[in-house]
Amino acid sequence: VTNSGTLATSAGSIALSGSWISSGVFTSGTGTVTFNSSGAQTLNTGGLANAFYNLTHSGAGTVTASTNLIDINNSFTNSAGTFNANGLNMTVGKDWSNSATFTPGTNTVTLDGSSQTVTGITSFYNLTKITAATDTLTLSAAPGDQQTVTHFLTLKGALANILTLVKAGANAQAVLK
Repeated sequence: VTNSGTLATSAGSIALSGSWISSGVFTSGTGTVTFNSSGAQTLNTGGLANAFYNLTHSGAGTVTASTNLIDINNSFTNSAGTFNANGLNMTVGKDWSNSATFTPGTNTVTLDGSSQTVTGITSFYNLTKITAATDTLTLSAAPGDQQTVTHFLTLKGALANILTLVKAGANAQAVLK
């Protein structure tokens, strides 16, 4: 998809075997954009104003972010291949699920929604969750799930508004390194 004009979706899905290059306006509605190629794909969002609702990578190939940060109003799912953030920041409004390879570069993943869940095995460079209201961040404690932060971990509530970390899953504890 090459968008230099206006592209708007409602609740539908877009499945891509090619790249997503946007220099125009994208309005996502409540749909999902899925990268599903076994080859190389490029993701250039066109910037913050062009947020995805759900963004999924399910192909055996590599999706490489290019030029602009990635804003996802709902969930991010990487279930196959490699998602290379290429050092570009990502903002996720709901859940993060990674069961494949996520290459962050030197980026920051910011969880900016409420009642969010992180599942799978991810090595983050920077991971941030800051809330001004009482909120919960759930880390998966499923067998094998582990989140690693190699640079800065920022978890912050506000006065009288606690950010609570909880675990969900079969293990006695979630793993956050």
